Amino acid sequence: IAYEYGGETYVAGCHGFWPNEYEYASTIGHNGGTNGGSSNLEFDLESGIGVVTLMNGSGAAHHAMDEIVFGSTLIDVPEATAGADVPELPSLAISARSWRRGPMRFMSMLGIMPLSRVSDTEYDVAGMYTVTVLDGNTFYLSDDSMGAVAHYGVLDDGTEVLGFGSSSYVTEKGLVGELLLLVAYVVCVVVAVILLIIKAIKKIAKKYKSYPGAKFITAAQIAKIVSAVVVVCWLSVMTAQYGLYKWQGVAGCIVQMLCFAVCAASAGASIKALTSVKKGKFKYVVNVVANVFFAAAMVVFELMEFWGV
Repeated sequence: IAYEYGGETYVAGCHGFWPNEYEYASTIGHNGGTNGGSSNLEFDLESGIGVVTLMNGSGAAHHAMDEIVFGSTLIDVPEATAGADVPELPSLAISARSWRRGPMRFMSMLGIMPLSRVSDTEYDVAGMYTVTVLDGNTFYLSDDSMGAVAHYGVLDDGTEVLGFGSSSYVTEKGLVGELLLLVAYVVCVVVAVILLIIKAIKKIAKKYKSYPGAKFITAAQIAKIVSAVVVVCWLSVMTAQYGLYKWQGVAGCIVQMLCFAVCAASAGASIKALTSVKKGKFKYVVNVVANVFFAAAMVVFELMEFWGV
C-alpha cells in the first residue's frame, strides 16, 4: 500500500509489514511476542540486507539493532498541502484487530484511540502520537521514534476507517456508551467491596441493623465481586497460556450467568421493597440502578456468551 504525495511515494504497508525510514535504507518489517519472549524482523528490499532479533522479554534492543545496521531513524513529516479539503476525523476509534465477540470483548475497550484536533493540520492521539493532515484523506502518524503514512476512508455502511500500515482503527456506533458501561461495571465492583467491608465492621461491632431485602442486596454485592474475579482469572490465564481453552470460557460464563441472575433477583427484591416500605427508599433505588447498569454491562460485553465464539 503506497500513496503518492508531493512527488514522493510513501509506503504505508506491505502485506502486514510496517515501513520504516532509516539513515541508509527504507525498510519493511514486523515484530511479535509471546509470554517471555519477543522478536523483530526488518529488511531492505533494495540491498537484500535484513535484521532478525530474538530476545527474552521485550524492549528497545530490537530497534537498537536495526539502527546499528540501517542508521538512525528518520522522522520526516511531509508538509501539508495548503487549502486541502480536510475531513473531520472521529473523536473515538477502536482497533480493528481487537476482540469484539465473546466474553473477552471488554478487552477491545483498552485499545480505544481518542483523537483531538489541536490545529487545522494536526490531531493529538492520547498525548502519544501526532496525526498530521497532508491532503484530502492522507495523513502522517508520528512520535519520537517512528513515522508512517495513514489513510482515512468511509465504508459503504458508514464506518470510518483510519488505516495505519498493518493496523486499522474503525468507528462503531455506541462506543461512548460502551466505555461508560465499562466504567459503571468497575465502579459497581469497587463500591460493592467497600459496602461489604462496612457491613462486616458493623457486624463485628454489633451495630448492624437488618432491613427488608438486605440479604438480596448483600448477595448481589458478592455476585459483582465474583463476576470481577472471573474476569481477572480469565486475564491471568490468558497471560499465562496466551489464550483460553473452551472449557475455561464456558465455566467462567456459567458463573457469570449465576451472578447475573443474583443481580436481577436483587433488583426485583428492591423494587418490591419500594412498594412496601415508607422510609429508607434511597438504598433500594441505588441498588436497582446499580444492578441494572451492572447487568447491562454483562450483556453488552458478552460476559455470559460462550456460544458461537
